[in-house]
Amino acid sequence: DPLPAGASVERAFVRRAQSLPDGSQRALLLAAASTSSEVETIVAALVALGLDASTLEPAEDAGLIALVDGQLEFRHPLVRSAVYHAAAPSDRRATHRALADALAESPHDEARAWHLAGAALGPDEEVAASLVAVASRARGRNAHATAGSALERAAQLTPDSADRLERLTLAADAAWAGGDPVRAVALLDVADAIAVAARDRARLLH
Repeated sequence: DPLPAGASVERAFVRRAQSLPDGSQRALLLAAASTSSEVETIVAALVALGLDASTLEPAEDAGLIALVDGQLEFRHPLVRSAVYHAAAPSDRRATHRALADALAESPHDEARAWHLAGAALGPDEEVAASLVAVASRARGRNAHATAGSALERAAQLTPDSADRLERLTLAADAAWAGGDPVRAVALLDVADAIAVAARDRARLLH
């Protein structure tokens, strides 16, 4: 998800976005949630929401985005953050669901896993398992921070307590390997709160 912007900056950009037609506001939110700047991917997701490419044009005319050579770029890096965080949670989930649908037949499986997670209302083992796969590939290329984030989100979506404990433990290990001991300890504290077996608690303490 985009990082939150400061309150005053967010309000300024949100006011500009909210002056757009409803369809264009939804299209702008979708662009903000997308991990891809490819217009083709964004338009495919717009179709899933019952919109078309023309709904992006008012946002372009308002100077919030630019459409150049098949790429969508935000005019200011904080526009994306402001639009995303000002949206209602239900709208964000619908947007992530549309993006996941648009990526169903593409090779961007990691992006799709994150969008499925963004669309989830509660525990979902299938989505959690897809994030574990993302983490496994990230570890293979020494992207420990990415692996830790994927495992942490996977744990949040895991219905089985034993699997959730294992994924939290692995997330902490990845955070430590990525040079973030504070995050590692925070994840271990969460894991310790649900650990029951002495062997599991010993592993966490170690």
